[in-house]
Amino acid sequence: MTWVDLLLLLILAGGITTFGRKRLRKHNPVYKGVERDFASHCALSIEESPLLQLSTAPEGDTPRYLVVDTETVCYLHDTLDETQLSAIDTPLLASLSWLLLDEELRVVRSEDHLLLSGMPITSEATDYHQLTTEFVAGHGEPPQAVLELFLRDLETTQMIVGHSLAFHLAVLAHDLQHYQLPSESLRSKRSFCTMRQGINYLILHYQADPLQTRISLETLYSKLLWGREDLEIIYQLKSRHDVVLATHCFIKLYKDPTSAADS
Repeated sequence: MTWVDLLLLLILAGGITTFGRKRLRKHNPVYKGVERDFASHCALSIEESPLLQLSTAPEGDTPRYLVVDTETVCYLHDTLDETQLSAIDTPLLASLSWLLLDEELRVVRSEDHLLLSGMPITSEATDYHQLTTEFVAGHGEPPQAVLELFLRDLETTQMIVGHSLAFHLAVLAHDLQHYQLPSESLRSKRSFCTMRQGINYLILHYQADPLQTRISLETLYSKLLWGREDLEIIYQLKSRHDVVLATHCFIKLYKDPTSAADS
């Protein structure tokens, strides 16, 4: 090999290294603003990420909105309604989370509860929400006490919010009836379903498929807040994860002048 060949090899190697670095910078961006302070390969944490933290209301503020999510002991498709669930004669709730928001959409209080229904959690349900019979047995609470607290909090608010809200209301109505508790307040409040309202928003503002009827909560959150497909979001309790994401979506949608309550 002559010195000319050696020189050409060094030039070629230097060019490959420079090109590779440019490609790396292109596909691994570092975002500098609060709005884009994580790279595309990173995950957000419900418990730790500042991007998912919600504003806290001043002490003593009156709740106006309640955002709710349920997880069940068996896997149920969220298209099931109250009539269909009435065929099940055992309690359904494994966990129940809700957030109370004030007039300015700030968090007054948050609640997360595992319910000791006495029913085993199926493997399909565990695959979905990661809760096991053993874990709930060691950390759960009497369901009636949790549901009574939920009803007291709901009574103080004007609107109930959730993603696929009709399903969560059907599950709640089912278990309230099972524990002989009143369910009328579930139907007396104004309602706001982030799935329905989110689809309408995406159709109006992003030319989404007008025939679309369903969208996952993580997909909606990712599109509304970040203009992207699904972000990876890690969590410890799925019902807590869902009320936090649903609240972010609700705040975004409710502030839009084209949005309105479902009822």
